[in-house]
Amino acid sequence: MKILVPLPETPAYKAGLKPNDRILEIDDKPTSEFPEGEGMIQTAVNLMRGKPGTTVKVKIQHAGSETPETVDIVRAV
Repeated sequence: MKILVPLPETPAYKAGLKPNDRILEIDDKPTSEFPEGEGMIQTAVNLMRGKPGTTVKVKIQHAGSETPETVDIVRAV
């Protein structure tokens, strides 16, 4: 699962996610185990949504990097 473009001023943008970063896990759930196609996107969206001000833990691999990084993203409206 790759990030296309994090929109300015969104939680992902503020957390430093960039185009072509790969999302490896969301709250310790590997994205490789998500259903294929639209189900993958829906599963990711469901895990990332939540009460504003709470955090979601996302493991990403920046484009061009070999080392994954875990980022806490603060949810917002």
